[in-house]
Amino acid sequence: MASDSDVKLGEEPEYEEKLDEAPKSILLGMMRQLKSGMDLSRVTLPTFILEPRSFLEKCSDFMAHGSIILDLAKISDPHQRFLCVCKWYLAGWYNKPPGVKKPYNPILGEVFRCRWEHGDKGTTHYVAEQVSHHPPISAFHFVNRKAGWSLHAVIRPKSKFLGNSAASLMEGEGILVLHELGEEYHITFPSYYVRGLLLGTMRMEMAGDVKITCQKNGAGNEWDIQKQGVLLGGEQQHRGQDRPHRHQGHHIQDQWEVGQGADPGGEEDKVHAGAARHRRREEPVLPPAHHRPGL
Repeated sequence: MASDSDVKLGEEPEYEEKLDEAPKSILLGMMRQLKSGMDLSRVTLPTFILEPRSFLEKCSDFMAHGSIILDLAKISDPHQRFLCVCKWYLAGWYNKPPGVKKPYNPILGEVFRCRWEHGDKGTTHYVAEQVSHHPPISAFHFVNRKAGWSLHAVIRPKSKFLGNSAASLMEGEGILVLHELGEEYHITFPSYYVRGLLLGTMRMEMAGDVKITCQKNGAGNEWDIQKQGVLLGGEQQHRGQDRPHRHQGHHIQDQWEVGQGADPGGEEDKVHAGAARHRRREEPVLPPAHHRPGL
């Protein structure tokens, strides 16, 4: 299995994992005690399926390509601003750890902070806190004062065992605010699934409906992030159609795995989320207390 350091710019990390006999036996033993539909938030998971970071740190991935929206408030066309938000949002979800891993659950009151330095375009600050343990609720806030925007969100993940798969349903909403323009972009989140726990190759993917709306300029987009299937897998796709203020609809279709976009409606506007694999991830600056070996 590839590690983070094995993945080079422009390459696709491996999102499937075949367990050795020992960890597979541990996982199967745990699953025998579960029932389909059971809440997993109180279940202790084996360490070999955990990322070495908490969910609060994982949410900082939203700014893995934050430079996309640094000049967002300077874009004069409301429709082009909306497409820029779509591109930034989809690019952030592209970042996933190699293999099948989940972040560990933060404890109540846990706080994570970091920042991104953008030179003459200011500094993006991030702070996140675990505001509830049972049920788990995470709140986080990004702000770049010089760029003129902030983002705050609350996520309430609900984990369920589904037999051959497990799901983390990401309830909640984020709001990206452009302060001088008075625009608010309301954003929802896709769900995570781990497939092939009993049958097929174990693989992590995202799926579900995602919405981005801006009431002030009448723009909105709904995506369907498509599932891949238990046995065959394949390239994960997301498709959507935006409804800008001028009511000329544009189709958005893309694939994270291959970085190709298509516009079935024949319009020139496209959102290439998959192109994020050719962009260097923008690593944050951590306070001394958060520094870990390898960062």
